[in-house]
Amino acid sequence: MSGQVEECVDAYQNPKCPYVTQINQHSNDVAQIKTALVGEDLQSGLVAKVQRLETFMKVAVFIGGASFAAFIGLALKLIFGV
Repeated sequence: MSGQVEECVDAYQNPKCPYVTQINQHSNDVAQIKTALVGEDLQSGLVAKVQRLETFMKVAVFIGGASFAAFIGLALKLIFGV
């Protein structure tokens, strides 16, 4: 069978057509990855969790910075009586 392309008759019903099985498996894998990334409701996946974590970190850095500034101000007031 040199030079001829093997055809798979009724590929979607024929279990001897492995490429169709691979295509279907890849499609299922992509669907699972999409669900993991964006979630079933497009707001509960990893992307949303990363965004929430990012927001939390920004707030934590702001509060930490403000607390540090207040501590330095209090320390200067106690040390120098300013």
